[in-house]
Amino acid sequence: MKKTFFLFAILIIAFSCGGNETETPKQQRIDGSAAPAVIPDKDKFPREVTALTSNYGNGKDCWMFEYYLISPIDSAKTYANMGRWFQFNPDGTFTNGRWQKDIGYGTWFLREGPYGPFLKLDNVIDSEDMEFELQGLSASMEEWSWVGTSTYNRRNNFAKAIRLYSKPTKAQFSFTRD
Repeated sequence: MKKTFFLFAILIIAFSCGGNETETPKQQRIDGSAAPAVIPDKDKFPREVTALTSNYGNGKDCWMFEYYLISPIDSAKTYANMGRWFQFNPDGTFTNGRWQKDIGYGTWFLREGPYGPFLKLDNVIDSEDMEFELQGLSASMEEWSWVGTSTYNRRNNFAKAIRLYSKPTKAQFSFTRD
């Protein structure tokens, strides 16, 4: 598992140098709607629901994309997704943003995929809708691999998500671009 995360980090560093950031997430006009929230099935997906919704005291835990890779390599979109975070609520709703900035909100669902659970994020900003196959949740439930699906044309998107106890800051991750 450590080798996979190390390899993923090397790939991000190797392929994300250069390029202009032309597509950074910004506060967007709400142009759609999200499906009604459904309480996640903790019996069917016990580990995943626990990992997504657990909070350690402050109620502000979030999952952040520490690394994000798009194939073929698109450094602008890769950088635009670094620092993206999601706060999942037990009622099936979520809030998302990038670094300290809130971007949107919506509903989340887990469903069976061919090789494991799929996480669907139905944002009120339709261009922010996403779906990922959840793979490789660490034993500590602090690191997770998310692989994009073809549902929203994200088949070649790969992310390493980490649990944080508050929204991330650029300084925490020595992020100097934008």
